[in-house]
Amino acid sequence: MAKEREYGLGSVLLVGLDEAAVGHVHEALVPTGVPVATVADGRAALELAPARRFSGLIVSYPLPDLPMSVFLDAVRRRGSAWQSTALLLVTGIALRADSEVYVGRGANRVVTIEEAGLVLSGLLERLLATAPRVAIKVPGRIEVRADNYVRRVLCQTWNMSATGMLLRGPHTYPPATELGFELFMPGDVEPLRGRARVVRQTLPPREPMPGIGVAFSSFANGDEARLRVHLQRLMA
Repeated sequence: MAKEREYGLGSVLLVGLDEAAVGHVHEALVPTGVPVATVADGRAALELAPARRFSGLIVSYPLPDLPMSVFLDAVRRRGSAWQSTALLLVTGIALRADSEVYVGRGANRVVTIEEAGLVLSGLLERLLATAPRVAIKVPGRIEVRADNYVRRVLCQTWNMSATGMLLRGPHTYPPATELGFELFMPGDVEPLRGRARVVRQTLPPREPMPGIGVAFSSFANGDEARLRVHLQRLMA
């Protein structure tokens, strides 16, 4: 049981961090009591994936041996043991902008090594409580009220979870914008309807499309349950 606790579900794997960064991360995670394991590079991490489950991955950007896109594709492929594992990228402040291209494309967040001691434990705790996202592209429509009129805009989902989604569309809106949405899920006669709040904008050209990330605020009657059924089917 002790071995499982040390290197299994409930623990965090550090991937490719140098000695100084490992020290910073260990120090930041001491208050959480979370067990920490370490591997030297991306290939060593992927060798663990078939047999070891972790609650969080903290990954160096860049990795010493693999392009980040290759590593994230392997981690997030369907059937991977780490498909829904919380994943943080740790990098120097000079590379933060470059690393943020991978947020929403396999990585959940970016943390600089300079700020790790202040934010890492709280951020990891929040991520571990966040529902896993799955890639799904379905058409939708959002409704935004502004200046006494309502703007309705077509969009497409890029990925979704039970708590939010990334939307591709021609317009961006600042964080905290409230909007209504309709999603036309495959096989459903009626669209899923609800309200959401913008939490971030995408970062073209670093991200592949213009759009927004939103967190769900409420659903029409029964539509939250319908969404969960779709997500469970996709993750099966």
